Amino acid sequence: MKKLIYNIALVGLLAGGLTSCQSDKLGEGQGKVTFTLSLDDDVKLYSRAAAENSEELAKNCTIYVYNSAETLVRKYHGIDEVPAEIWLVSDNYRAEAWAGKKTAASFTDKYYRGVQPFTVSNEGTQTVAINCTVANTVASVNMTPEAAAMLADYTVTIGNAKGSLDFDATNTDAKGYYMMGNNETSLTWTLTGTQPNGTIYSQEGTIDNVKAATEYRLTFKYNGVDTEIGGAMFTVTVDESTIDIEDNITIMAAPRITCSGYNDFKEPVVLEKNQFRQAVIYVSSPTQLSALKISSEAFTTKFGLSYNSYNFNLMDESAKAELAAKGITLTDATPADANGGSLAKLIFTKDLLNSSLNENGEYTITIEATDARSTDASLCKTSTAVWNIEVTDAYLMTSDAAFADVKQYSATIRGTILKDAATGIKLQYIEDGGSVWNDVEPTIEGTALSAKLTGLTPLTTYRFRAICNEYTAKEKTFTTGSAMPLTNGGFEDWFTDSDDALVPSAGSGSNLFWDCGNHGSITLNVNITNPETSFVHGGSKSIKMSSKYVNLAGIGKFAAGNAFIGQYLATNGTDGILGFGRPFTSRPKALRGYCRYISKAIDNITNDGKSNGAVKGENDRGIVYVAMFDGTTDTYTYKGNPYTWPMVIRTKNKERLFSKTDERVIGYGEIIWTESTAGENWIQFEVPITYNRDVNPSAMLIVCSASYWGDFFTGGDGSTLYLDDLELVYE
Repeated sequence: MKKLIYNIALVGLLAGGLTSCQSDKLGEGQGKVTFTLSLDDDVKLYSRAAAENSEELAKNCTIYVYNSAETLVRKYHGIDEVPAEIWLVSDNYRAEAWAGKKTAASFTDKYYRGVQPFTVSNEGTQTVAINCTVANTVASVNMTPEAAAMLADYTVTIGNAKGSLDFDATNTDAKGYYMMGNNETSLTWTLTGTQPNGTIYSQEGTIDNVKAATEYRLTFKYNGVDTEIGGAMFTVTVDESTIDIEDNITIMAAPRITCSGYNDFKEPVVLEKNQFRQAVIYVSSPTQLSALKISSEAFTTKFGLSYNSYNFNLMDESAKAELAAKGITLTDATPADANGGSLAKLIFTKDLLNSSLNENGEYTITIEATDARSTDASLCKTSTAVWNIEVTDAYLMTSDAAFADVKQYSATIRGTILKDAATGIKLQYIEDGGSVWNDVEPTIEGTALSAKLTGLTPLTTYRFRAICNEYTAKEKTFTTGSAMPLTNGGFEDWFTDSDDALVPSAGSGSNLFWDCGNHGSITLNVNITNPETSFVHGGSKSIKMSSKYVNLAGIGKFAAGNAFIGQYLATNGTDGILGFGRPFTSRPKALRGYCRYISKAIDNITNDGKSNGAVKGENDRGIVYVAMFDGTTDTYTYKGNPYTWPMVIRTKNKERLFSKTDERVIGYGEIIWTESTAGENWIQFEVPITYNRDVNPSAMLIVCSASYWGDFFTGGDGSTLYLDDLELVYE
């Protein structure tokens, strides 16, 4: 199929040599890098629709930079976060860019990916161009008129482990976009409909070895009636073709406003009188600026200016002269590269700031920049920076509570010493609504104050402040996190499901929290995970997970004894489809519990003596792992019913297995027993959870297995893992 080139120039701040607020002198063994990105797409975009699509792509773009050791050294969320220049030590690197909306399966959302190796030396600035192409696998359906006439109300469901889409007579021209999971190379399809004789027809199949940026068009044809089975016969052919790519559009970052020496406006500036430095504000834009405004109530009341707001693009020479005489100047917005970008420099002199802001108080200066990307003003982008200034003779200051400092039962509060003469320095806290402040002696490192509070109550708001003999600083607040308990951590609750599988939960539906692989093994008349009453740590039951080769009438497979938070969705042959995880919004620091593990020699293996690190004859391993998820979900449709989970697992052909490096995993911890535990008694264990992001999770997964390689149907017959009294640990 003809491929028409469609380039979306994804422009960062300015591609190529734009001077930042820092010195542009090259450091020894370092080099500067700028990025330009382009994207290939398959949907023709016009005018405002194009602009709206570019906004979404720019917002969702993520750039990763890895060094030669495959260590992530830079990560940027959104095009506006990418600096004009990046300093890197001399090395070989790989830049990887993703853009778009990462939806499991969608008729509209597309995702793009590009990878570009590059080398950094100290010989100047290098521009790295990353070309991104559609990362989705695409599917569509062609139901011939004869087939549609013979199959009323037909539906073709196409999907993978991450999600599925329904194609029918109402969306004959639709294209489905799929994100394929790690090591996932197949799409499955199911055709259902009503035949003329009133019976339901169903047919299913698999498209193997699918690729990204490739469309698979399924054509269904009617081939008459098979007299032996008395039903209609349909055949399907799959046409594979690269995606048509058309049109072009430019995606640009909004103007960026930064300030040399004042933390880029990220935090309020707190100073004593006469302590201001010169403020140099940089405004960089991928295009020329159509407007650059500054405004402040202090301009008339403190700076002695005629107006509270000025637009440099519209003001006359007398207004510019008034600002310059006071100490506010703007260099002309000069072109910075061939794309027409610009860099403007706005200066507030030291003398102006010290002479004008000479009384205690809070002041605000707002800088607003609008680019000139379009003659249609509604399509231009505007950025706003607010410079908060506090002039004070305070001796110290209370700092905002950081996310990482606030737990469930504890928090670290902080402050800053502003004057060396401060004496009797303390930090204080009180529960919101309380009347008596609690004193804590802070740790003092230079001008930084800190103190850890313990014995707090979850989901409670506290006020805190820094004080000394001479001054009491402003109060700040924090709210402790929630401490959700682990449901059925003692495995006291069990029920027998409709398929005769024993399940470690209080019941089905909303009472189902834990599940296990018994739904698969029971098809061979065996429950491999069971309640245990003769060996318990607390209560009346524990859980016993036993690995074994299960065989019935010549059909068999090795099954690892297991339990997991989630739901066993379906059995595909002798393989399972699992919904992993349950909604969970607390942030525990660890999982604690009691175990006993009996390891047997590995005697079931999927290939010639080795399987993904397992070696026949060596010890089987037991494992418990915990994963905390962000808000991303997978959807799986089985027999017309949609299931949405933090992650959907398909063990058949290892289409989709859990990976702790999946980008939706924000926290992870594991413990692995490489041999039998000592003795015949319970042993306490703890699994610390390491988080890679300062956010609260949306879901939690715990997986327990008597055989580490159970996903690959590998392990030792008789390996057994007992667990009891699992609990989540908070701090």
